[in-house]
Amino acid sequence: MRDSEPNTLFDRCPLDILGYLTTHQDADSFDEGAWLPRVRKAMARIDLIVFVPIEAPDRVAVPRAEAAYREQIDEALRGIIVDDAYGVELEVLTVEGNERQRVDTVLARVRPKSK
Repeated sequence: MRDSEPNTLFDRCPLDILGYLTTHQDADSFDEGAWLPRVRKAMARIDLIVFVPIEAPDRVAVPRAEAAYREQIDEALRGIIVDDAYGVELEVLTVEGNERQRVDTVLARVRPKSK
């Protein structure tokens, strides 16, 4: 992120790592407090987070054994990103629908408003 150009689109953000680490089977050994200053500093470079939740039905085919963990991560990310569990205070846009609807929602947010 540090070396990125302006208007760069990332598939993941630093908050994602917290979602995965807090839901991992060894989560008890993870010290969130040690990571938060670095995550907050990195997140300060981000203007907008686009949250793409799991949909019903889920568009991503995952083995049945992994579906519950995927839902657990989705719930953790929703709490961290949408509900701002760590007080990062960034704008979050949640998108739904088919790919075109998602793109249109994001473009409507990021395109300059005509005067």
